[in-house]
Amino acid sequence: MPEYLAPGVYIEEIPNAVKPIAGVDTSTDGKYVNARRYLAYLESSIDRGLKWAVFELNNEATWAKVRGVVSDFLLGEWCEGGLQGVKPDEAFFVRCDRTTMTQADLDHGRLIALIGVALVKPAEFVILRTVVRMGDPGR
Repeated sequence: MPEYLAPGVYIEEIPNAVKPIAGVDTSTDGKYVNARRYLAYLESSIDRGLKWAVFELNNEATWAKVRGVVSDFLLGEWCEGGLQGVKPDEAFFVRCDRTTMTQADLDHGRLIALIGVALVKPAEFVILRTVVRMGDPGR
């Protein structure tokens, strides 16, 4: 994992975590530029939406707030037709708990969330890792 030195929100796409949705052609001949733009929009929006977390305690209450903020945003995107799935749990997931962070992450002030989204085109489920570098790891 890269070293996150300054407080802030960092989002990275997890390599090789893109999963084609069964039964859908996912050719990558460059015709899905809008999907990349949409993913960039999601990343940017999540980044802006989590700026507040830098100043919070890195504990279960903050993790629950992070899950809620990101889930509410992605639910809105799903309702608008931006994410694929009949139900919200088919369209996205948000994990931010002890399964996404080690004790070393907590000791170094890193709050880590895994976010998966089912893009409509090119019909892939993309996994993002969001790291919030807390302002004071000793808190």
